[in-house]
Amino acid sequence: RGDRTTAFRLAEFAHRYVEEGNGNVTRALVEALYYNDVPGRPPLPWSSSLEGHTDYVFSVAFSPDGKRLATGSVDNSAKIWDLQSGRQTLSLEGHTDNVRSVAFSPDGKSLATGSDDNSAKIWDLKSGRQTLSLEGHTDYVLSVAFSPDGKSLATGSGDKSAKIWDLQSGKQTLSLEGHTNYVFSV
Repeated sequence: RGDRTTAFRLAEFAHRYVEEGNGNVTRALVEALYYNDVPGRPPLPWSSSLEGHTDYVFSVAFSPDGKRLATGSVDNSAKIWDLQSGRQTLSLEGHTDNVRSVAFSPDGKSLATGSDDNSAKIWDLKSGRQTLSLEGHTDYVLSVAFSPDGKSLATGSGDKSAKIWDLQSGKQTLSLEGHTNYVFSV
């Protein structure tokens, strides 16, 4: 927020104690040094902090147009944020356990969420209402991804399977099995 000394000390602390080889930490330290050494420069740049979840965040996804961000959290909710204002525009509540994964549909009108309650849900982002609950996994739904045409959803689970769902009918069309451990990404 323009406090050059605090920015420098935070960057120095991160460089020294967090992860010396991390490129983001090194960049922050270099920027803090640069802005501290040139007092006539504008204040240090900072981005807004999106605050609203009551526990840590598992997943983050940009909308297709890059104007919104979705977050999924241990507080059992997903939130939609307007990136220009930094304000929360929707809180999507309906899961009974951690929201592990979030994904925007290709047209940006829907959001998919995957949860430790073994389900994936589809949300209409205009109304904020849940439109579909996809149930069939026997363990956490760790990952969700829309097909490029937005008509299907892939889910990956702790039950060692990936499933494909038809979003028109809400029915599972394919179960991909054979992994020997969790499917963390689809």
